[in-house]
Amino acid sequence: MKPTDADQVAYAKVLEEIKGRVGAAYYFLSDAAEMHFDSILGPKYATECAALQLRKTLELLLLGTLLTNGSALAQSRKVLAKKKPEDARKLVERINPRYWPEPVEQRPGSDGMTYSFIPITADVLKREDYGRAFGLTSTWCHATNPLASPLDPIEGRLRLRELERRTRRLVKNFTVGLVDRDALLVCQMASFPPGIAPIGDGKVQVTRAEKI
Repeated sequence: MKPTDADQVAYAKVLEEIKGRVGAAYYFLSDAAEMHFDSILGPKYATECAALQLRKTLELLLLGTLLTNGSALAQSRKVLAKKKPEDARKLVERINPRYWPEPVEQRPGSDGMTYSFIPITADVLKREDYGRAFGLTSTWCHATNPLASPLDPIEGRLRLRELERRTRRLVKNFTVGLVDRDALLVCQMASFPPGIAPIGDGKVQVTRAEKI
């Protein structure tokens, strides 16, 4: 089963939000943001702001799977709308173990009508890394017990910068496997020639493709 046209449009909106949040995290982890926040509030605030954006990005990656797989789930839309990110993962993983984005390099075929997708495996956020990434962002999204040792904002920024970079590489250009194994979604964060569409507008683009 394939996502409906409406679900595909809604998924593109989820990716637009992810794009914005990753961009915000990139800013909060920049040297300029660190200097600005340090001078006003102290060293940990920019780090916490970045962690929040990355935390919501991770949650959206899972919640978005309810759109790419929703037509194959044996639950009503009203029920699915109440699912939390981890609930979504458990539901979708049972019917589609290929739900996680696969970052790719897209190459046009010699006929000008087909494309090949070369997987990118280096320096990207993998499915098995999700739990650790979520834990890292959670550390900076919650208040620290005053009796506990304070968090190190320098170490935190270094680890969050790595997570932001790997997440950005994950979602820049990727495919998503569907329950229908003969089809997939091709997702581009900034469409431009030579993309699936002949004319790119720099916006998020989600296209359904058939395997040949």
